[in-house]
Amino acid sequence: MPVLTLRIIHDGLLAVVAPLGAALSVGTALVVDLDPAAPPLPGRRSVADVIAEGPTAHDLAPVRRGIAVLPSGGADPGSVEDLVEHLARGWPFVVMRVGATVGRATVVAPVFGAPVAADVLQPTGLGPVPSSVDGVVLPRLGPRTARAVASGRSTGGRWVRAWRSVWAVAS
Repeated sequence: MPVLTLRIIHDGLLAVVAPLGAALSVGTALVVDLDPAAPPLPGRRSVADVIAEGPTAHDLAPVRRGIAVLPSGGADPGSVEDLVEHLARGWPFVVMRVGATVGRATVVAPVFGAPVAADVLQPTGLGPVPSSVDGVVLPRLGPRTARAVASGRSTGGRWVRAWRSVWAVAS
C-alpha cells in the first residue's frame, strides 16, 4: 500500500502525465486527484462523488490489472485524509496529485534552464539539466509517450519505467 504524493509545478502537461506515468510504472495503481486547480484527469467517478456517496467495492480495491483514476470533482483536499487511508489499504499502489496547499509531497518540475528545487526533474530540451541534482531526472518525454500515457495506455517505455526510481526514492 505505498502512497506516492506528487506536486507538479509549472507545467500543465506534466500535471496530467506525471501521476499517470507513476501509476503505469507499477502496473496496478489508483490515481487520486486532490488538486482541483490542475488540469483534469480522466475518470468517471470523482473524489467528490466518493465523499458524497461513499466508496464502492470498485473504489476500495482493484478489480483488474492496470490503473484507475479518481478525478477531483472539486473535492476539498483537506477533507479526504480518511478516504485516502481506506483506499490505500486495498490498492497495491496509490498516486495522489496534490496542490500547493497540501503539505509534504514529491515535487515534480520541468527543466527550462533556470535552476529549480524539485525532487523529480523533467528535461524539456529548452535548457540544460543542472549537473548536480539531488533527485531523479526523468528521460525526455516524447509526444508519442505523452499521448499514450495521457490516454492511460502503458507504453512500457523508458519514461514510464523511470518512475520506478521515483517510487524507490519516495518509499
